Amino acid sequence: MVKGLPFLKKQLSFTSNDEFIENLNEWMKYTRRISKGSALKFQPKLKLKFPTPLNKLVQHLIENPNDHEWHGSVIEIWQNQSEWKCLYKAPEKE
Repeated sequence: MVKGLPFLKKQLSFTSNDEFIENLNEWMKYTRRISKGSALKFQPKLKLKFPTPLNKLVQHLIENPNDHEWHGSVIEIWQNQSEWKCLYKAPEKE
């Protein structure tokens, strides 16, 4: 989940609390650390409504692979239709 934070930051506005993303990152890392030494398994679950629906975002990126706006938060998009196929891959940074 921590790897998804750049995507959340791009999709959502957290202007009321500038430290929200960092606090969320620390919370997820801490719950993972706690669960390593116990029989409990913490699975953070976030329920969010994105302003850009995922299906529209996927369609946009496939049709416009050179749109640099999402390169930092969407690295790859894969689809499984009897085998995995890469639909989108952001260019590597130079």
